[in-house]
Amino acid sequence: MGQPFLKHRETRSMASKDLPPIENEAAIIDGEEATNPLEYFKKVAPYLKVARIDHWFKNIFMVLGMIVAIAQNDIVVTLPLILKYSFAVLLACFVSSANYVINEIWDAEFDRRHPNKKFRSVATGNVSVRKLVFLEILLVTVSMGLSYIFLNPEFSIVLGIFFIIGGVFYNIPPIRTKDLPLIDVLGESINNPLRLLLGWFAVVSSINLPLTGIISYWSFGAMLVTAKRLAEFRHFGDQLVLYRPTFRYYNNSILIFMYFAFGLITLATFVFLGINYNFRLFFVLPLLLIFLIWFSVLTFQKNSIVKEPERIFEKKLFAAYCFLSLVVFTMTMLL
Repeated sequence: MGQPFLKHRETRSMASKDLPPIENEAAIIDGEEATNPLEYFKKVAPYLKVARIDHWFKNIFMVLGMIVAIAQNDIVVTLPLILKYSFAVLLACFVSSANYVINEIWDAEFDRRHPNKKFRSVATGNVSVRKLVFLEILLVTVSMGLSYIFLNPEFSIVLGIFFIIGGVFYNIPPIRTKDLPLIDVLGESINNPLRLLLGWFAVVSSINLPLTGIISYWSFGAMLVTAKRLAEFRHFGDQLVLYRPTFRYYNNSILIFMYFAFGLITLATFVFLGINYNFRLFFVLPLLLIFLIWFSVLTFQKNSIVKEPERIFEKKLFAAYCFLSLVVFTMTMLL
């Protein structure tokens, strides 16, 4: 399990023999120049889908790290600093896309067994794996280089860890944490505290974040990931075993238990932070409670959108509430 699945054509180079295959090579984008912008976009579009730009919104979790760093270090925010912080988020988005590229390459065979994901670009053979590998290397190299030059080494280090854990360890054998029960949830949700640290190091190079805060952020991410697993299981059932081996070990009861366990850990650590570090967090606590209740309702809905996080904006009222909560958190911490 986790090894490349089918033999590609003999024309593949030695360096790419370990990559999963693709089908329908006739559909691969070739080197011909597009005759007009529309044709060019049609050729590039499948690659943009693999990069999952519509998932970049997840890096909003960096913003909380920035806010906490600004508050704790009494930093006066100016326009140049806002541009700097926005640049840091953009670099994290590039690395996120590199991780998604790795995911689609190494999950191609599994995706072909999934009712919805079988239409992804790599699974259908609409893209060149070699070009995707080049895109991945380019995104990581540019992001790491620019972060070291314009930000700080600490940010670059965390960005590298973000790529190694979120992309390499999570997807590529022999580690491939996504195939290990419970570790798959913890391995994916660790991106949450990494984003917290990226946000922090975008502001300052030294760190004085309490460990409890990192654990709280991690457990919150684990709750979100478990909710996605639960929504998938409730919708697709046992056929998910063909797509994700860890579902051999999960069932509805186990996933519900994990979901509420991570939710309780999030609440407990958040209250601990309010008592021991910043009492102003208690002004935000009611908003967190409402979010948890509302998100739980969405999770347990039939054909829940939680199984596809990028669709969360379809729930406009919920999306607006999340944005409002972020604004209130910012004002609470900075004023």
